Amino acid sequence: MWARIGAAARAMAPGRFPPLPAGAPPEAIAAAEVRLGFPLPADVRESYAVHDGSGGADVLPHAAFGLIAVPLLSLDESLRDREMWLSWREGGAFERRSARPHGPIRPEWWCPRWFPVTWDGGGDHLCIDLAPAPGGADGQVIYFSHEVGPLEVVAVSWRRYLEDYASALEAGRLRFDGDGELVAVHRAEPDPAA
Repeated sequence: MWARIGAAARAMAPGRFPPLPAGAPPEAIAAAEVRLGFPLPADVRESYAVHDGSGGADVLPHAAFGLIAVPLLSLDESLRDREMWLSWREGGAFERRSARPHGPIRPEWWCPRWFPVTWDGGGDHLCIDLAPAPGGADGQVIYFSHEVGPLEVVAVSWRRYLEDYASALEAGRLRFDGDGELVAVHRAEPDPAA
């Protein structure tokens, strides 16, 4: 998927899509899983083996409250952010907060089996959900807001999220403009009377 994403992005905005860091070696991925206490889905491991984050570059779409581009967190950044949320959870910071997610997500403010893969710079993440509510898919991608908790399922898997993104770039529904900003392309519908 990353090859498709990079090729499509570079074709539409030559010189604007940044080179991404190399992948994490297998031992780093295994060490991250030991630190987590559970294995990551195969598609997440495969993605990190290709690119261990985006080096802070905004390369992935995030559209809960309007389209923005966000960075892919490195394994170390993901673990750091997850541990920060867990420490707040364990310290009782969320005891009086209630989450009301849409779709098959546990109604918890933060779940120990969520793994953040992006960050918007303000406390929101896309997370891999490894403890979905009934009807959900293990490894689904969810949107987490620091203001209201988990909101919605974004994709049934990380692979599907990346595939959908690659397809949107290839079809021209999303593009990087001349400034390197990710924008949605709204095409006018053909007028049936014409």
